[in-house]
Amino acid sequence: MKRTGLIIVAIVMVATVVGVCVKMSREGGSPAGTGSEMPKIRIIDGLSANSPYVFLADKMGFFKEQGLDATVSYTALGKLAMDALNAGSVEYAGVVEMNVAHTLFKHKDVAVLCEYSEPTTGIKVLGRRDRGVETAADLRGKKVGVFYGVNIHIFIVKLIEEAGIPVNEVELVNLKPPDSAAAFISGSIDAVITWEPIVSNIRQKLGEDAVLITEDARRYWPYKLILATKRSYLDGHGHEAKAVLRALVMAEDFMEKHPEKVHEMLAEHLKLDREKVPGICEEIHYEIRITPELLDMIAFETTWLPKHLPAFFEGKEPVTTDFESLVGDELKSVKPEAFALP
Repeated sequence: MKRTGLIIVAIVMVATVVGVCVKMSREGGSPAGTGSEMPKIRIIDGLSANSPYVFLADKMGFFKEQGLDATVSYTALGKLAMDALNAGSVEYAGVVEMNVAHTLFKHKDVAVLCEYSEPTTGIKVLGRRDRGVETAADLRGKKVGVFYGVNIHIFIVKLIEEAGIPVNEVELVNLKPPDSAAAFISGSIDAVITWEPIVSNIRQKLGEDAVLITEDARRYWPYKLILATKRSYLDGHGHEAKAVLRALVMAEDFMEKHPEKVHEMLAEHLKLDREKVPGICEEIHYEIRITPELLDMIAFETTWLPKHLPAFFEGKEPVTTDFESLVGDELKSVKPEAFALP
């Protein structure tokens, strides 16, 4: 009788273990750790509406649910996030693909885990009506504020070229976005390329004198927000990387199901007026995925930078042009339908 009871208990335990394994398989893996065994990770991400998933995964406890002890920090510039990753201050960084292109001129110890957002109409070129700048054709001989070496630099150059104006006939003034906005408002430049909420602040100051020239990011040059890590780290921490991705997918699902709650959280996080947040988010496409376009953009940028920033890149070449090797395959098991590479 005792033996029969032991057999029954053993069967129940085996069934329980199998059930748990099946559940974990369906969810793309198992939590990275539990309790005191939870691996510690450090993540830095952008402080903007382009970067909601890391913020949500942290605030909603999704990292912890996936067995991770995550320390999250934020920065206003992708370059600073990339610098932190390169310095080993963090294991994961939310950056734009241009930051990866820059890094490839120094080393190839970088890996991309996923894309998670890109603008549709989130980049805007504004002209000053009182300076006679209302269309791209009006930019000839004018001063335009732009931050050099990032995606908006490519955007404005393509816009100028499409308008049939030689780039050397427009004075591009290298300014960080907050500084370019201040210069535009003061009148020391005639046009600016920037994004929300900076655009709203400009319009509040200048009213109808701030004219929208274009906001078509897909036509000129968008950017892709991505989660990056080091290849040397990823090779030994694939399990943790999958747990990070699962937490982000949970955040993605939460945002789709509870947009009003997310808008409220982002307003507090970014210190924005609650009513402005839905409009800002509508200008951004959010989706965790990996696409061939990402690799095409990095490839283009590594050829564009030496041509347009010769003082920094002339005579230099990227250390690798095998851009597909930069992509980790962890997303395949977490969200297989979102991994569009061969």
